[in-house]
Amino acid sequence: MNMQDEDGAPATKGDLNRARSEMKTEMENLRAQLRAESDRLDRRIGAAHRGLAVEIVKTHERIDRVENNLRGEIRDSNSRILKAVEGFMSQVGKTDRAQIIADWRLSELEKRMALIEPRPS
Repeated sequence: MNMQDEDGAPATKGDLNRARSEMKTEMENLRAQLRAESDRLDRRIGAAHRGLAVEIVKTHERIDRVENNLRGEIRDSNSRILKAVEGFMSQVGKTDRAQIIADWRLSELEKRMALIEPRPS
């Protein structure tokens, strides 16, 4: 391997040490830049993570609110349905009692008419 400087003269140990030192400095600068960029990205990711966490909490609150509203509406609907069914069943019971009474009266009238009608001889 033939190392020469820009003038074409062979590289000396001092040239190599200077080149090594410059490379080392350049590598340290690159590491510092990478570290800074990494830290900046970490901060951005952290901010995005916090933002997402806040939105998730807000979404859970909205879901809980919607769930509670739906439960209330379902409870109200069930209550209205039960009241309607109870009212209907009450009417059915009244109609049944009225029919039983009407049947009994008709039976009693038929008995009386049978007593009053002339019997065939």
